[in-house]
Amino acid sequence: MKAIKIKIAGTEFLLPESDSYEFPAYILANKPLIAAHVAAGKKWLTDSMTDYFSDLPDATDFKSITGIIGFPFDARDPNLYAIERGVDIALEIEL
Repeated sequence: MKAIKIKIAGTEFLLPESDSYEFPAYILANKPLIAAHVAAGKKWLTDSMTDYFSDLPDATDFKSITGIIGFPFDARDPNLYAIERGVDIALEIEL
């Protein structure tokens, strides 16, 4: 499996290779969505009794289109996932 490692809002993610969207245009168009979910995830880590995600735009379509790997979109650590699965990181980029 090949993937792109991106860093947005200080958080790393893996984007599995896909023809489902145009990179980086689709990611850049959804950067505010990603950043908002990252901020909510960081708050949730310090106060898990509060739902910081309920007021955010739904990321279901974004997740299914991109297959994004990493918290807060899923519970997998992108770096450990890449090592464990032998993922070929084709590109590392900060957006």
